[in-house]
Amino acid sequence: MKTLKIFKQKALDDLYGYLNRTEISTIKNLFSTDSSNWVKGWFEKEFKDEMWFFESNLSYEPVNLNGAIEYDFENAVALHESLPLTRVQAVDERLWAYLSAVEYWNYTQKRWPLEFDSASDSSLQTRVLTRHLLKTDSTNDRPFLRNSISRLWWVVEMTKDDERKDKYELTKIILSNTDLYLQIMERSFFRHEEVIKGILELFSEMGEDVYLKNRYYRQVIKEVNVMSGIVLLDFLSKEDFKKYVRQNLSA
Repeated sequence: MKTLKIFKQKALDDLYGYLNRTEISTIKNLFSTDSSNWVKGWFEKEFKDEMWFFESNLSYEPVNLNGAIEYDFENAVALHESLPLTRVQAVDERLWAYLSAVEYWNYTQKRWPLEFDSASDSSLQTRVLTRHLLKTDSTNDRPFLRNSISRLWWVVEMTKDDERKDKYELTKIILSNTDLYLQIMERSFFRHEEVIKGILELFSEMGEDVYLKNRYYRQVIKEVNVMSGIVLLDFLSKEDFKKYVRQNLSA
């Protein structure tokens, strides 16, 4: 077991400031290493006498993450099981920024590579701050669903169901298709766990041949968005939610 390290807030702010104002060519040179030593090296150069992280009172067992997209499900389950966090702890940008930029840097680079030769500077800058680190946005939870590591933890946290024969069945569904993940996890109803599970249970009952055909899942999610403007989702059970959606889809 290892003690979980976390960025100090000032250190993370300093790093954000640097990455925001520096040229992409410099970032390319900075990220050219396959290890996390670029973080340590940068702080030793820019803030030699300052400690840039602290040790928390949390322990975890690091896991091996495969950078190929087809391993998202296996990675997510392994990571979630290795990090016994509360949901309050799991909205700390300093924690996830450290994990994505230091502890799991090799995975971050492979899963979310920076395409320096084809992407625009602005898109590269955005990917660095959202995928490689975690720049919070006070208006929504989207940053936690885009960071290379926190997205894995949160998708399991919101979809695992201990009452099902396979508690990760719904997790497997949402991570089987990248667009499906985006359509569900980056919506305004992200905080409504029962809604997310209700949607995925609907897909489980429909079967892949139905909800994936012509991206039918988009029509389902569109209906949920309409419903969220009419019904208070917090007061719906999963069964009531599924019944409501089915009725409106068949209307």
